Amino acid sequence: MTVEPIDNQMDDTAYVKPTYFQTIAALITSPRMFFSGLPQHTGYKQALVFLSMSGLFWASLRYTYFSDHSLFQAFTLAANAMGMPCILAAFTFMIMGLFFGRLASYKQITIIYAYATGVTMLISWLPTLEIFTEPWRFFLVAVGLVRWCAFRWIQAITAVVLGVVIMLVMLASMSPVLVYLRQYLV
Repeated sequence: MTVEPIDNQMDDTAYVKPTYFQTIAALITSPRMFFSGLPQHTGYKQALVFLSMSGLFWASLRYTYFSDHSLFQAFTLAANAMGMPCILAAFTFMIMGLFFGRLASYKQITIIYAYATGVTMLISWLPTLEIFTEPWRFFLVAVGLVRWCAFRWIQAITAVVLGVVIMLVMLASMSPVLVYLRQYLV
């Protein structure tokens, strides 16, 4: 994987796209500097490639160790790993718009969720560690909202917590339907 410099629209300095492992190291060691260093014109591609690589890693380990080895379940695990950050970003974007006005674009919030989720997936494939990685993920999202999108801490925490609550309520309300449909899929 090569490192390609691109022009930063904010100033005259060059931004160097980090590799997959450099991104992981930066998110673990200094998430504030990582999100502060992202140019405002960053596109989806790099973040979604990072999320996809981590999501496939997560889904393959989960599938290998914790499933009944059906192809449908493998596809569901991979789709869940890569789709939930986009859904959480949508809920956070809606909360942001309702309570604080539009402070950031949906693209920025999705990129933040992609990076935060991608780095936590490297550990969260072990179900017992999700207790630690989920709060870490939401902390990384809050740091990204504060550092890259200029949220205040209370705004970032409120948007993330309410977005998670809405997602959990949505999943709980869908549970009876999913249980009913599961009998036809298994």
